[in-house]
Amino acid sequence: MTSKYYFSIFLFFLLNAACSNLAVNEMTKYDTRHLAKGAISYKVFNTWIKEPVSNSMRLEQYKIADNSNLSVSFLPGNAGGLEANIERWKNQFSQDEEFKILENTQFNYRFIPVTKIYLNGNYLESQDPFNPSAQKLLRENWAAYIIVAETELGTWFFKVLGPAQELKREENNLDDFIRSFAIKEPQ
Repeated sequence: MTSKYYFSIFLFFLLNAACSNLAVNEMTKYDTRHLAKGAISYKVFNTWIKEPVSNSMRLEQYKIADNSNLSVSFLPGNAGGLEANIERWKNQFSQDEEFKILENTQFNYRFIPVTKIYLNGNYLESQDPFNPSAQKLLRENWAAYIIVAETELGTWFFKVLGPAQELKREENNLDDFIRSFAIKEPQ
């Protein structure tokens, strides 16, 4: 057998191993979450670190960057209405010249009505989120990337909050996160 033959076999195994590694890396890039409430499933990046939830309204919480986290909440029904929630989120920012609504779009993805809101400015972090008169800490140049997914059983809220530069770096991952949404079939 010629050296060309051996080289071809070597090249075949090398490419096969490389493609297998790419497929494994792509598969292990995500951790699929199937939560029973609202019958939605989604994938989170393995680099996002699951944390204990910081309040009773959250189902899950992830640290996605140094100072940014993703909270997952579910409420039955329409949760007070989309517009009222958008107003509440806007009011969590100082209404000064720094405040911007970078995006407010609505679309259907896999038959799930999704709203994506991207806010940027000076965030007023409440020291007690359940007390409207609680002291607030000013976080300059922060952003909120909020995804609302409306299912037949209720409304999902995925809120990412942190420094604007961190959220900008995660923007593609967050869009991939939305594209992983699916309605979980009842068992």
